[in-house]
Amino acid sequence: MHSLGIRQIDGSDPAATLIPASIDFAALPAKAPVDPPFNLSATASSGLPVEFESSNPAVATIAGDLLTIQGTGSSTITATQPGNALHPAATPIAQTLIVTPIEPLFANYLADHFTTEQLADPQISGPLADLDFDGVPNLLEYALGATDPTDRAAAFPVLTSPQLPQPGPRLRITFLRRTGGTETAGTYISGDLTYQPVASANLTDWNIAPIPVPNPPGLAPAPEGFEWTSYAIPDAPETARRGFIKLKVDAE
Repeated sequence: MHSLGIRQIDGSDPAATLIPASIDFAALPAKAPVDPPFNLSATASSGLPVEFESSNPAVATIAGDLLTIQGTGSSTITATQPGNALHPAATPIAQTLIVTPIEPLFANYLADHFTTEQLADPQISGPLADLDFDGVPNLLEYALGATDPTDRAAAFPVLTSPQLPQPGPRLRITFLRRTGGTETAGTYISGDLTYQPVASANLTDWNIAPIPVPNPPGLAPAPEGFEWTSYAIPDAPETARRGFIKLKVDAE
């Protein structure tokens, strides 16, 4: 004899409980704007496909699991697994993608404008060399926005020192510097460059710290990656009769 039974299944029946799932999505390495598209990798314990989403399409876009870098900045990349009849949706896992700009290294600048033979000769391509005889050494051309250290006709922002209205500082120096840096105690660092305006009352002891002042009016637009900035000799007793100001630039 065979018997037929009917079993009721409700939410409290273990046999009807959905199996929870989790996602394994590792941290993402830092990228540069020139890096090629790459495949994202994440797995769900359920074995179901994982989907990806970018919070900032200006930095990264995603098609399937292929991520394409669009620009610098950061974007939150979220991995999700929507679930099915047996597995509920997994808790999303987010990782931050950071795309950093390429640092404009001095060595790269030189390599862009000098031959292999010239790069081997510090009298031509060294930081203090001046192949085009414009009075501006290679390092300053790189730091202050010159487009080509071998061409005298290339644009170069001349440092200016106009008088400032009284009362207040009497002499101002205005120059271009690379953007994206940080300034501490009068020293500005951007990438591999260090800018330090210094002042003196006697041309021997350069121990007076200039002060930041507004830029003069009428400056030409700064080239991409640069900004105008100005410093002045402070109005102090030691500079009451005379004062001098200059810009020191160093590259790592």
